[in-house]
Amino acid sequence: MDNIFSLHRKRALVAGASRGIGLAIAKGLADAGAEVILAARSLDKLKTEAAAINGQAIELDMTSPESVRAAAEAAGDIDILVNVAGTNIRKRFEEYTPAEYQKILATNLHGIFELTQLVGKRMKERGKGGKIINIGSLMSVRGAPFLTVYAITKGALSQLTMSLAAVMVGGLYNALDEYERLMRSKTTPTPPFIPRIQDGVSYQPWYGRARTRTAMLEAALHDCAAQHMELCRRTVHDGVAETYADDMLLGGIAREVMIGAWDVMQADIWQTVGASAARDDARITRVFRDMALAIAHRNPQQRGFLYGEIGRGALGEPTLGLG
Repeated sequence: MDNIFSLHRKRALVAGASRGIGLAIAKGLADAGAEVILAARSLDKLKTEAAAINGQAIELDMTSPESVRAAAEAAGDIDILVNVAGTNIRKRFEEYTPAEYQKILATNLHGIFELTQLVGKRMKERGKGGKIINIGSLMSVRGAPFLTVYAITKGALSQLTMSLAAVMVGGLYNALDEYERLMRSKTTPTPPFIPRIQDGVSYQPWYGRARTRTAMLEAALHDCAAQHMELCRRTVHDGVAETYADDMLLGGIAREVMIGAWDVMQADIWQTVGASAARDDARITRVFRDMALAIAHRNPQQRGFLYGEIGRGALGEPTLGLG
């Protein structure tokens, strides 16, 4: 397996691909072997860029629901959706007009929401999986002058991404199903060459460990959701506002679930599944690839800062804040 990250025979749609980050992503996907569809308002420029990577150009105006629906239809079956489209108007908060506010929200959030719905629904109906990548911003977690409305959209997009990322645990169950199938159909790689399903020394404990850890992560995720609902109930019915420390703790739990899921995938499943099962187009390889991309977008390197904020909040010490 020369390159498990090959995107050969995959179709990718990059929304907001006429320049900058979006165009760079489109070129990177093409370099990895994907058939790339570039979408943006600037159709003439887009055609030139698409031709350079043997891709396709379609017109997409995120502020227009009709344009979003037409672009989704024109794109057809998609394996990878990358939402990069975004705009900003830099000015003081009190100076934004209603039209400017609506334009930023429509471009950075509403249009992306609808496009993701349309493409995601088609992915599910095809039954071949797929991936949706939302490009956020430092403003997803930090505030800054003259970026108020932009930060609103990026913060909302970050929460959308976190909600979609909950499927990491589902990815593990997908991998466990395939692992069990392989245990039932393959023999051990060393004598006495018995069915893996009967191997009480290696495969049974490996499978049991992965299943136990997956169930633990699922329980943590459910508890995190229950805590969030309780905080919402307290805010609405008891008048006890949710705090920054509350938010950080729940965010920390969700991040740990994702990191734990990735650890189970690479340490318990991928390393023991066997090379013959880890082909480019194998089910287990597709799950591994999807989870690798998901964990990369959650940036585990931020754990130290999050731990510090959670600790300061629990101890009653001043927090650093995200703004």
